[in-house]
Amino acid sequence: MMETIKNLLIEKFKFIYNDLPQKFFFAPGRVNFIGEHIDYNGGKVLPFAIDRGIYAAVKFLEKDVIQLCSNIDEKIYEIKFDDDLDQYRNTHLWIKYPIGIIQALKNQGFRFKGIAIYYWSNLPVGSGLSSSAAIEVLTAYVFYLQVKAKNQIDRVQMAILCQQVENQYIGVKCGIMDQFSVAMGKKNHFILLDTHSLEYEYIKFLFPNVSIVVINTNKPRKLSDSKYNERRTECNLSLEILQKNYKIKSLVEASEEMLNDLNSETLKKRTLHVIQENRRVQNIKQLLNSLDVSRKDLEEVLQQIGKFLYDSHESLKNYYEVSCYELDVIVEESKKISGVYGARMTGAGFGGCAIAIVDKRNVEEYIPLIAKIYRERTNLIPDVFEVQIEDGVNEL
Repeated sequence: MMETIKNLLIEKFKFIYNDLPQKFFFAPGRVNFIGEHIDYNGGKVLPFAIDRGIYAAVKFLEKDVIQLCSNIDEKIYEIKFDDDLDQYRNTHLWIKYPIGIIQALKNQGFRFKGIAIYYWSNLPVGSGLSSSAAIEVLTAYVFYLQVKAKNQIDRVQMAILCQQVENQYIGVKCGIMDQFSVAMGKKNHFILLDTHSLEYEYIKFLFPNVSIVVINTNKPRKLSDSKYNERRTECNLSLEILQKNYKIKSLVEASEEMLNDLNSETLKKRTLHVIQENRRVQNIKQLLNSLDVSRKDLEEVLQQIGKFLYDSHESLKNYYEVSCYELDVIVEESKKISGVYGARMTGAGFGGCAIAIVDKRNVEEYIPLIAKIYRERTNLIPDVFEVQIEDGVNEL
C-alpha cells in the first residue's frame, strides 16, 4: 500500500513540477473516540490518529520560493518569502492552511529554503476527521526538519503552533485536540489528553476482535461557517457566570448543582453536556486501564463502552445541539444491527462523520447494510470504512 502511494506521489510530482521529489511525509487524520466539544473547555479527550491522512512529496529548491500543490485542484501556488501572507487569510482555497503555518514560522524568525510540496490526501475534507489539522501539522513538520533533527522537534509545541494558526489565521476557535492527535499519535493507542494542562498518556486498545468503522455522511460542513464558534462563546459565557460564585478554572470543573446559577436553558444544556461528557471520558479510561487480554468479561466491557458512546451522541444531539438528521440516522440504525456495540457522531458535528465499534465477525455485513439504509433514508451516498490506529506525523 505504502509503495503504491509513494509511486503515485512520484508520478504526480513529476507531472506537476517536471522534477522528482526528494522526501515523503505523512500526517494522519484523527478520530475522537469520546470527549466531544470539551477540548476547549478544559476537559479530557480520547482521540487517536488513523491510517488515512495527507501525504506530501517534497523537493528543496535553489530559488527562494515556496511552491504548493495538492490533489484538490492540481494547481501550483507560488509564494515568496517576503510576500504579505495576510492576503490569504480570507481565501476559500486550501492553501490558507499551509500558508498560515508559513506565516507563523516567519513570525518566529524562521528563514526557509526554497521548497516544492505536493500534497495528496485520502482524507475526506470537511468530514470531521481533521484534514485541516493534518495539513497544518504536516507543513510545520516539513519546515521544522529544514533546521532541526527529527528527535529535536518538540511535537507538543508544534501542535500548539498549529492550533494558534487555526485560531488566529484561519479564524476557527478550536481547541488543541486535533493538532495534538496528529502530532502525537501512537500506533494501537488512544491518547488520553488533558486539554487544560496538556498532560497526556497513551492507553492501549486491547480489543483485537473489534473494528472501528467510520461513516462519512458526505454532508460537508466548514467549522468556520458553522455554529462551532457560537458553541464556544456560549461555554465561555457559562464559565464567566459561574466564576462569579465558584473557584473553577474551566467549565469541566463545574457540577450539576451549579447549573441553577446560569440564567438560560441554553447555557444549562451546554454546560450539562460538558460536565457529563468529561465524566464519560473518565469512565472509559478506567475501563480501558483495567483491561488485559486474558479477561473473560471483554464482551461486557465492550457493552459498557458502547453505552457511553450512545450516551455521548444523545448529549451532543439534545444538550449541545450539534448533531443533524444524517448523523442521527447512522447512530439509530446502528443500534439495530447485530454486532454493533456503540456508535456516535465524532468531530464538530453539523455533518461530517460518525464512528461505530463493531465485532470483526459482523463488519462485512455492517458496512454495506448501514450504507444502504443511510442512502435510503437521506438520498446521500456515504463513505464507510474501517480505520486502524496509527502513529502521528512522520517522514516515510
